Amino acid sequence: MKNTEWTQTDHVLNKYLNELKTRTPNKPIAELIKDNVRNNQLKFTIKATQTANKTNQGNNSNLLNADLSNHLVDTSTWHDLLALAEARQLKTKIAQLHEGSELNFTEQRAVTHTKVRQALINPGKADEEHKPCIEQMQKLSEQLKETGITDIIHIGIGGSDLGPRLALSALDATLPCQFNCHFVANIDPFELCSTLAKCHPATTAIVICSKSFRTHETLFNAKIAIDWLENPQRVRNQVIAVTNNTSSAASLGIEPDNILSMQEGVGGRFSLWSNIGFTIFATLGDKTFQSLHEGAYAVDQHFFSESLEHNLPVAMGLMGFWYTTIRSVQNHCVLPYDHRIRELPSYLQQLEMESNGKSTNQANKKIDYATAPALWGNVGTNSQHSFHQLLHQGQHLIPADILLPLHTNIKSGTNDSANTSHDWLVANALAQSESFIHGRSLTQAEEELKARGLSAEAISQLAPHLVIPGNRPHSIITYQETNARTLGAMIALYEHKVFCQGILWNINSFDQWGVELGKQLAPPIFEALTGCAQSESAAEPTHFSPSTQNIISQRKG
Repeated sequence: MKNTEWTQTDHVLNKYLNELKTRTPNKPIAELIKDNVRNNQLKFTIKATQTANKTNQGNNSNLLNADLSNHLVDTSTWHDLLALAEARQLKTKIAQLHEGSELNFTEQRAVTHTKVRQALINPGKADEEHKPCIEQMQKLSEQLKETGITDIIHIGIGGSDLGPRLALSALDATLPCQFNCHFVANIDPFELCSTLAKCHPATTAIVICSKSFRTHETLFNAKIAIDWLENPQRVRNQVIAVTNNTSSAASLGIEPDNILSMQEGVGGRFSLWSNIGFTIFATLGDKTFQSLHEGAYAVDQHFFSESLEHNLPVAMGLMGFWYTTIRSVQNHCVLPYDHRIRELPSYLQQLEMESNGKSTNQANKKIDYATAPALWGNVGTNSQHSFHQLLHQGQHLIPADILLPLHTNIKSGTNDSANTSHDWLVANALAQSESFIHGRSLTQAEEELKARGLSAEAISQLAPHLVIPGNRPHSIITYQETNARTLGAMIALYEHKVFCQGILWNINSFDQWGVELGKQLAPPIFEALTGCAQSESAAEPTHFSPSTQNIISQRKG
């Protein structure tokens, strides 16, 4: 795709921006949801897909159900948003993603993470370049087991860490694990040192994940971990690299057969589907790795084939566009009522904010409208006892996603006790939704206090503090239970939502130039701290700010 295409159509976005800004529903959510026709337009289902390998169960079942009716969008506004998607040629851009086109034009790269998923599910229809190295991953997994490995330390950061970390934390409780898995991302020495203290060099494998093999934090930690192994034979047998810079990996003494390649068109934050997912594959097995891809592939099929009005990722993207760009909302909250996907908010922070936190459009011009909101969240019900106070009574309008498994596959004591606990979890999630919609009026607060026997004076003083305005927009996404397929589906759902929003905002969702400047400035500061010259000091500033100079002095003193 040439960026000149966008110059010709950019006026469409400005036209719709101006029109949509005049749209403010004059009804609260509690009134909007009385319109069943509207409600049905904002409910979506993604079904499990029958795959070539047929390893998944319940192929005809609903994989994800989403209710987007609890939003501040009336029918007229919804149709306008769909018209914007049509005018922005969103269906054409979705087809280009499906084809693996060069959508990342600033780095001249194709975008192929969906091709990698397709290659695993339907290998007969895939190009060789997109197929993950299943046989090599299987061989390496068996090699680790045969040599008595009990622990894997996965070293990577950003997309080389967050995806595998999310998958392992979500799935290791209900599946047999071949290894104890530990993740190290931060260059803060505490994370690596505390992890090494739990392991033994003779029974620990080091998996180093870096597409470029130039990420400073990852290489620094990797070298320390390799030294910790204590002898070259262990390095040859117990260190695995995932990268497309094989020469740099080999320079650390890693055996060529222990280096898994990466596809150039798979960006870091979309890379768990690639060989970056080796830790998932080795720890949870090939069938789980397959199921993860099956769930994502089902969402791909939905996204690529459904019309815009029946397309869940499109709908979520349009809702986010509506709040962020039209309503000037600066936050989005993700509330997984599912402890197993407690890492999802952190994963989505990179996916959404690194992808769409941009200020230059595809025509290389500075934009004057908001793009990605600040995304944050935490697992429910814990979040109810931390920041839900702000959601309910704060002055901010913060749209939210409630993610909710309808059943549990975790055993706790007896099945009855596990099911009762889960019923309480579901009840709490739905109670939050009811509170978001209806809130509590001053009259209701006064009646409740009167029923408690408070005096008229006490009621007049306390009742205003109990008022909850309601009218808080939110989506509810449900699924039968947490497993590899539903997790894969959920991740792909948000990937495609992010893609849609990038098209609507006319930005490149697949680069991350804002990350680079800090990387360039760190080496000269390190040199000032230590006196050790750094060859990568390519952007050394002529001077540091007074605060930086002061902290350097404190550190050296």
